[in-house]
Amino acid sequence: MKGLSARNLGYMKAFAEAYPDPESLQQLVAKLPWGHNLRLLEAVQDPDERIWYARQAIEHGWSRAVLEHQIESGLVSVLSNGEANEICHIRCRRRRWSDRVRHYSSHEPFK
Repeated sequence: MKGLSARNLGYMKAFAEAYPDPESLQQLVAKLPWGHNLRLLEAVQDPDERIWYARQAIEHGWSRAVLEHQIESGLVSVLSNGEANEICHIRCRRRRWSDRVRHYSSHEPFK
């Protein structure tokens, strides 16, 4: 089996930690090439902004170079109000998902 270098395993771990919500994984990042995902992980610290950039890259068909340019230019910081509301909506959905995970993980398993 190829591709299991220490570096790639580190990236895979970071990827799994960055996207604990299976919905965002299936809906967004699975549609992006691995190089796009690595760039998002390295360059965008805020999880909600990372999801926003992923959505934009998919919607507009950005190459990795265009994605890097948009991140470096701070596109997310010059949002209109409607797009800023989208970031807020992402945060609210993520909180609800985290609350559900905490709720169910605190229960005793079925015996």
